[in-house]
Amino acid sequence: MRAVNNVGDPSWARELYGKVVALTRDPNLLGIAACGAGSALSLLGHQREAFQVLMSVVNPDQHRDGMVTLALAGTLHPIAFQSGLPEMRFPIAALAETIDAAGRDTLYPELSVTGTFDAVRAAALAGADPRTAPELLRRIRQRPNPPDAQDDVADRTRLLGLGAVAWYADESDLAVESWRQAFAMLAAYGSMGAAAPSLTAMGSALIDTGRWAEADEQLERAATLAAVHKLRHLEIDAEALRITLAALRGQRVGMPADPAWMAVGLEENRATHTRLLRAAGAAAAAAGISMVPSVTCGSVSARTVLPRTTSCRIG
Repeated sequence: MRAVNNVGDPSWARELYGKVVALTRDPNLLGIAACGAGSALSLLGHQREAFQVLMSVVNPDQHRDGMVTLALAGTLHPIAFQSGLPEMRFPIAALAETIDAAGRDTLYPELSVTGTFDAVRAAALAGADPRTAPELLRRIRQRPNPPDAQDDVADRTRLLGLGAVAWYADESDLAVESWRQAFAMLAAYGSMGAAAPSLTAMGSALIDTGRWAEADEQLERAATLAAVHKLRHLEIDAEALRITLAALRGQRVGMPADPAWMAVGLEENRATHTRLLRAAGAAAAAAGISMVPSVTCGSVSARTVLPRTTSCRIG
């Protein structure tokens, strides 16, 4: 199940999850399977179903490998972010705060490495409450630098976690640096796997830091991966960010096509909805159009897009 998830085939991971559930009641194996299925469902745009799968294996009275619990928390936070639904953030801190790093006999040995454990746990806690991200990042930076990694999986997992904490903390330069290293390692491995949710976040961070040529390349990679695996919300995210970037360059671009607003359930993919709205606003600004939240112009009274020369009363 983990191998399938690392390969980055969400449809296969979703299929295998049903088989694992039918064969075992072992809490650790079910936890690992739930992480794979939850990530897959999230990438396919089904955030509520992903959340339900992960929560179905969370039982406080059941003994579980602490690193499996950390993996569950680490899988939950990007789902909660993508959904934008506050109820999905609530269980994350409870999971992450109760994990003990002690013990190395684990099904997730890469997570038990000290620097990796700290980064993944901090990413989960920052996802639960982004207001804590700056302090969590400060604590990580105060710790001694980890020794040269003996385990590539542990090191790239650490870098992905560190990038996530930096991104939640609005430290875009550090997010870019961390993710760039992790993505290079994943490229050598041959698959983005579980790092796929961070592809468009990386694109956004590159735009924020003025690395626009690299953002073009990053968004092209994201769009290609999305097309191959039919990850519709990732494809829409990449399209929205491309439109935003073109508008920032002063290019007159069309707003996202109507089908993009219907292709995924935006009520459970609010991060995608936000990117679409931002792209529409940036495109309107580049075209010299004002987007007025609430206007009254004669018989027009709605959330309306109007030319800047139109005289209206904002209500």
